Amino acid sequence: MQPQPASSEAAPPIAPGNLQAENNPGEKSDGRKPAERAAIGKTAAKRRPANARKPAAPRKPRATKPAASTADESSISDDDIRMRAYFISERRQQKGLAGDSAHDWLEARRQLEEAARQRA
Repeated sequence: MQPQPASSEAAPPIAPGNLQAENNPGEKSDGRKPAERAAIGKTAAKRRPANARKPAAPRKPRATKPAASTADESSISDDDIRMRAYFISERRQQKGLAGDSAHDWLEARRQLEEAARQRA
């Protein structure tokens, strides 16, 4: 055994990595608390990988759209709707009414579906 230095001698400087251990006596130089070191071996098998997701919650069933009542409603093409929406837009602009192309499209589809129902 080597003799211990006398109290009058200066203590060796502390490396930056060991400052944490000096400031927190419950922690060792690896930066973990005693409880964390003890738990490593016990819970390692139960942990999920870091990139794993939580299981998804069950979803509510989505509301389904009602089926087309006649074959004519489902046979309305986008070209038919586009043409009707164009004329709705022209009439709206001539009269100076507010609106946009999305509402013109929806109105054209509604009108064509209504006309298809009346024919059936």
